[in-house]
Amino acid sequence: DMDAVWSKLRSHTRLERDCGVTELSKFLSNDKCRVDEAVESVKAGVLSLVQDAAHWESRQGGLLASGVVLKAENEWWVACGEEFGDVLMIKALELLHDDETRVRLQAGEVLGLLCQRNGCGVYEKSREAILGVIRDNLDRSVDASVEQSSETKYYVDGVCVLFYIVISVSLCVCLPFCYLCVFCFVQLSVCSSL
Repeated sequence: DMDAVWSKLRSHTRLERDCGVTELSKFLSNDKCRVDEAVESVKAGVLSLVQDAAHWESRQGGLLASGVVLKAENEWWVACGEEFGDVLMIKALELLHDDETRVRLQAGEVLGLLCQRNGCGVYEKSREAILGVIRDNLDRSVDASVEQSSETKYYVDGVCVLFYIVISVSLCVCLPFCYLCVFCFVQLSVCSSL
């Protein structure tokens, strides 16, 4: 039952959201599932979650579900259509500004998966918005030590998102550059956990 999957992806607990991801993945890989009949339901479910302004857990669940669809068999992605990819890109770019760190990081992952799925054109379309997020975070001045920890965390999140996308794009373009980005991403991830 897809309603149960969407309910789990909307849950306030990470464990339930993870169960929803697993169930959606199983649903999409089920040979008995008719893609042409289920695609509209899947698209509507994903979009309703990422557009939930009231609960960050729903937005993260929708981004997790987006990742499952992006990683699914090509048949699913073709059935979803290019417009769905464009809508996901727009929502992911919007969610890079979310108050919740986990949502911002998941939005970056979705952008990276879109780059892997649809090529470098995704990055080219979203480059200015992504660089704007980084630029905004670099321009912030840090005055108090309380502000410093949250501001620094937000800056590191932005840089992590950028590196994730650069890694995905570099897989298409230049593999040696990818190794440098992975090293930087790991270093920033360690810094952000401090």
